[in-house]
Amino acid sequence: MPTNPKLQNHLMRELMHTIRLKGNGDVMVLLALSGKETFPVFTYVVQTKIALHFTQATIMHLLNLESYDKIATSAKVCVRVSTSGALRLFSRFVRDLNVIISASFRLPIDWASLEDLTIYDVSAGKFLDGVANGTILLANLRKLMFRLTFNDLIKTLLTACFPFPEEVTLTIEQADHAPTLHGAFKTFPRVKRLKIIYSMNNDPNKFQVLNELPAVIKCFPGLKSVKIMLRDRHDFISNHPEIVEVAKFHEQLQTADFSVPVDVTYHEFVYMSPSDSTEEFNSQLKSIGFKAEHYAYEYIFSLDNHNVKLFHQICEYELYC
Repeated sequence: MPTNPKLQNHLMRELMHTIRLKGNGDVMVLLALSGKETFPVFTYVVQTKIALHFTQATIMHLLNLESYDKIATSAKVCVRVSTSGALRLFSRFVRDLNVIISASFRLPIDWASLEDLTIYDVSAGKFLDGVANGTILLANLRKLMFRLTFNDLIKTLLTACFPFPEEVTLTIEQADHAPTLHGAFKTFPRVKRLKIIYSMNNDPNKFQVLNELPAVIKCFPGLKSVKIMLRDRHDFISNHPEIVEVAKFHEQLQTADFSVPVDVTYHEFVYMSPSDSTEEFNSQLKSIGFKAEHYAYEYIFSLDNHNVKLFHQICEYELYC
């Protein structure tokens, strides 16, 4: 008796991937709904190869994971759909979510199924509130990239039982006011790998933030590795009063009792006018351990002490008006 021919599972998967790489989400949905054998293939491909990227409250992009860098939304990496129903079907099974604005937190997303979450919105209070009150569940999260103010970070570490996953990247933005610390930080033992990125450009509270970093790291007792990337750009100040604070930060790292290796990279750019005198500034840098490199405008401080590695580079740039 004749039977309807069916594609073998591996061929069906290859076909779904081919359509995905061509960016045709509508055809992927039609194929998924064509039979009970094809729908599991669709869900597997969405779960493993596609990310959902929100750029505005009502604008979403489906992106191929192997061809984007978590920022790009060019046509070459997008999976295009023409109906809201198709987009909702994709969003039910996606495991990789990138959010630009907090309004996206109101959209119907299966938060509990997410494995990789990136939040670029620095005003992420709605997201933190949703996690705290249980409306946002992150039961299966493996990787988190979170951009937030230092004040929100401190609030989270003090008051929230936030489900930090094994791999965490925290991008710290400038504090809108000096953080006030009351009580002890919570601990988050699930975290194994931590990266902290702090762009402190003209942040008046930057040394308070730096001084709190050792305490922040100790909130994660299960860590196996820590990387801290610090970036600073500021104008030259005569007599550079921050020299004392820089020396304190270096000393604090040397004396901090970390149980895991901590790798700190600190890139600092100082902008000067032609009339600025740098002789005293450079002498101060040398007095706290900086050494001039091959170029007269570059100074390096390096430290390799027990579990702490520090590379602090200061580059002087002359601005011509």
